[in-house]
Amino acid sequence: MLLRTFLACACLVSTSSAVAQPTLVTNIHVVDVELGKVSDDLSLVVENGIILRIVDREVTLDPQQFNVIDGKGAYVLPGLIDAHTHHFDIVPYEAYLRYGVTTVIGLGNRTGSENFVEFRALVEKGERLGPRIYTADKLMPWSDGSPIAEEAKEYVRSLRQNGFDLVKISERIAPETFDLVVAEARKAHLPVFGHIPRDIPLERSMEGLDVVAHAEEFYFALGQGPVDDDLQQFDGALPDFDAIPTAIALMKANDVALIPNLSYGFATLRFWDDEAAALSVPEARFWPEIALGAWQQMNSARRDQVEKRMLRERIKNFYSHELTRQASAAGILIVTGTDAPDRQMIPGISIHSEIRELVKAGLDNREAIAAATLAGGELIAKYVDPTARLGRIAPGYEADLVLLTENPLEDVRNLRAISAIMTDGTLYSREELDQLQLAAKARIDAEYADQ
Repeated sequence: MLLRTFLACACLVSTSSAVAQPTLVTNIHVVDVELGKVSDDLSLVVENGIILRIVDREVTLDPQQFNVIDGKGAYVLPGLIDAHTHHFDIVPYEAYLRYGVTTVIGLGNRTGSENFVEFRALVEKGERLGPRIYTADKLMPWSDGSPIAEEAKEYVRSLRQNGFDLVKISERIAPETFDLVVAEARKAHLPVFGHIPRDIPLERSMEGLDVVAHAEEFYFALGQGPVDDDLQQFDGALPDFDAIPTAIALMKANDVALIPNLSYGFATLRFWDDEAAALSVPEARFWPEIALGAWQQMNSARRDQVEKRMLRERIKNFYSHELTRQASAAGILIVTGTDAPDRQMIPGISIHSEIRELVKAGLDNREAIAAATLAGGELIAKYVDPTARLGRIAPGYEADLVLLTENPLEDVRNLRAISAIMTDGTLYSREELDQLQLAAKARIDAEYADQ
């Protein structure tokens, strides 16, 4: 296999436009996520990071005209999309690529996301290796429930100018501020992602939101689930499952997409059950010490009311899975997102957990994989970037690909059988990705050695 290796240092330059010849990836099985079938013995022609052609076995091409890569019988599907992440400097972004995630959407954090925009610029220039990035700014200063008018309007107006792609809404936003933000976002052609506001009727929330960032939001907003401050009085009461169709009807009427984020609850219960086992997975050798320590400290089992908290998680998870199942059956756009690297969500690995949780919720293998590819690309093109061509293997689409040794349509756990990934037209073997992540770990460990 002909691989272009850029391993001189942790700061990595790799631009497919530097290659004079187009790339021909041969001997592959192409996974059609939309139809749920595999087409055998195909080749892909890639140039300047874009898929130009899909070539079947009947077509003969002159190998001298291409940079030829033997796919060695790999199953090829579009790069995975994590539509709910957060940015922290302690995260080695090579990890997303190592697990097949070639695009992420950042939903802000409390300290600011300006450095995420700067990091994106480095990736786009080829000075750092990482996924394609879209992002919101930090959580809004008026997300604590205070009704602030002009400041909120000016904040939304400034987002495009400062390089941000979307608005993130908190559940604590005041009703009048919510209305102002949504109105300004519509004027600026910015999508509104986020939580369901607690003090606003669900009908009004669904009219304003484009994307709900957690299925669990309906547990709190519609199912009257207890928030943290109410856990002491929680007796295990079940939410009203019969109200779920109401939520789905409102989502459908307002064309609202859903990022279920089911893996977050699964990880919370797993970390409570055995924190040491959760942090002792083989992949831990790739993670900076400060990141491992942060996940340990953020373990929900270390917070108060832990028994009632875990009871709520179990009930909330069941409710969220059922809502996701019904939403998918109703045709709601379902897209994978994981909250990585918040709490127990390890970047890259978490997307595989999310896909498995979607299967547990009742989606079939094709639907779960589509949520991480086809639907993610549709969401980005529809709400975030109308010029984006992601989530499909088709002419004109980005050459962001995952090469697997096993067929994922037979078992979604086969998505972990990654032999290589392609991002922006550049192919990296699993071994190269391992070395890149180890180099990133060393860089971050050195940077935070005294903390």
